[in-house]
Amino acid sequence: MRIVRILFFLSFFLIIGMSDSTYPIFLIMIIVLFQFMGSIFTNEILWEGLCIIPIIWTLLIAANCNRFKERYLFLFCMISLWITGILYILKFDTSNENLKYSIWFLTPLIVFLTSSIVLLFWHFKNPVKNEEST
Repeated sequence: MRIVRILFFLSFFLIIGMSDSTYPIFLIMIIVLFQFMGSIFTNEILWEGLCIIPIIWTLLIAANCNRFKERYLFLFCMISLWITGILYILKFDTSNENLKYSIWFLTPLIVFLTSSIVLLFWHFKNPVKNEEST
């Protein structure tokens, strides 16, 4: 299960858009956070930085969810990360003629989707263990 969880996070960070000039999500997150921190000191707030902070918290919460106890919290984190990935992919203009379905786009996306489905299956496979009855 740890390998699938590591694959889940790595593939999420490596998702790229379909345009020619796109970067993986982890680079976009780093760039936006640095711009956000710099904009705090110049009194011009970069609002994209405020959008990245909940994504980081969602990743931290999903990484710390126990296997069976917080299954609905993990489901919420998974859905929000799916939406984040889809919004990042669709962020670029789809009328652009240079869109490509390259191996660098499809591989992380497919690994992210399959690993998240496997993790959801494992979280909901077994019933919740009741600690009060012991």
